Amino acid sequence: MKKTSLIIAAAFTMAGLASCNRTAQDPEFTTYTLTVEASKDALATRALELNGRTLNTVWGEDDEVVVFKGTNKIGTLIPQSTGSASAVLKGSVTTSGLSSGTRLTLLTPRNTWKYTSQDGTLDLLSSDYDYAKAEITVSSVNGSNVDASAASFENQQAIVMFTILDASGRPINVDELEISVPEEDKHLVREFKVSGGAFTAVYGSLSIVPDTPSSVLYVAIRNDYSGKDTYTLNVTSGKKKYTATKEGVIFENGKFYGGKVKMTEIVDTYTITGGPEEVFGSYWNPEDTNNDLILQSDGTYKSKTYTVTEDPTTIAFKVVKNHAYANGEWPSSNYTLTAGKGPFYIVFNPVNGNITPTYATSTGKTKYTVAGAPASVFGEEWNPAYAANDMTSQTDGTVAKTFANVPKNTEMHFKVCVNHSWGENYGAANSNLQGDSDGNCVYTTTSAGNVTIKFNPTTKQITVQ
Repeated sequence: MKKTSLIIAAAFTMAGLASCNRTAQDPEFTTYTLTVEASKDALATRALELNGRTLNTVWGEDDEVVVFKGTNKIGTLIPQSTGSASAVLKGSVTTSGLSSGTRLTLLTPRNTWKYTSQDGTLDLLSSDYDYAKAEITVSSVNGSNVDASAASFENQQAIVMFTILDASGRPINVDELEISVPEEDKHLVREFKVSGGAFTAVYGSLSIVPDTPSSVLYVAIRNDYSGKDTYTLNVTSGKKKYTATKEGVIFENGKFYGGKVKMTEIVDTYTITGGPEEVFGSYWNPEDTNNDLILQSDGTYKSKTYTVTEDPTTIAFKVVKNHAYANGEWPSSNYTLTAGKGPFYIVFNPVNGNITPTYATSTGKTKYTVAGAPASVFGEEWNPAYAANDMTSQTDGTVAKTFANVPKNTEMHFKVCVNHSWGENYGAANSNLQGDSDGNCVYTTTSAGNVTIKFNPTTKQITVQ
């Protein structure tokens, strides 16, 4: 129906309405001309006032009504007049066993309904989303002509006008509105589709995207839950995001609702998580609020200024959203750099994920250190900054560290770390040694004596002598 308004009516159950076409060539089927007086229930209608006009429902030239007998689609009816809330519907139906008392179901504007792809306007709701249903009974069959009881159509969704405001009451021009409820199963309907010979409801959140950003949005909502529900609205407006939650809400099918919704702006938190601990104060801890970035006037986020005390220092880090990796992390692999003594900070752009570090250029030589276990061999277990395990340069271009007087049958687990950090390290994958579940090199002595671990900075290969 072409409308300038939206009509109120009761809910109905969609299950069991299938699309199954019959043809007149089948001898047990007959084609009839069905005539029905149709109307919207004016007494159940709450007129919608907009800009001083009372908007009313009318039948349009392009309207169609799908006819079902039981679970079978048997034909389509067309309004014989337009411009009024009442009209005579007429069309052909093909079926068998049509007689006085036969129950028929009428659906409009089509037999597959979707509540997705709404743009928040009354015009689109009127043409595409104002789904309605009527039940009629055949009153007489005279040859191929069939008359039936009057059809009073009932709308199958609520129409809600949302006026979106910020916390101070100023309108928010909405680029996208997402509507959701906590329980997606059998609550908020996204669409009805034909599946397995019946109409099946698909549930989930609704996304409303206006062609032009607006603070007033009209939305068709069908909720199959019979009780009060909790609705969450999330709004995107430019680079800003807002949210609001309302408990104890019922949107009854066929009714119009209108109200103002004050939204709370969502301010995301971005945090540096990384190592070494000497730089960041914690080690790969996304919950460390001391490493939260500060929002700048240009929309970027800047870290505090850290102090690098040793040259060179290998620094590895990520930017994490809202203190959890699951909410977003940049980059997907660690950002690694080698800094000299001096200040260090980063700037992060959440729009494109760009990270810009600022730090003093290293002028010192790269340091290689063996970190491992047990402590009886390595002095301190798994400490990449333990200077006593620094490797020294050899004449063949490698670096090496010798551990003296290692007992027989000692199982050594270790890696070679760069610049006293885990940010860059090498293990079993860079050697012909056995590896453990963490990728560490594993070497077991066969006799008591010295063990020399060598590393080639060019080939990144580890050997043991």
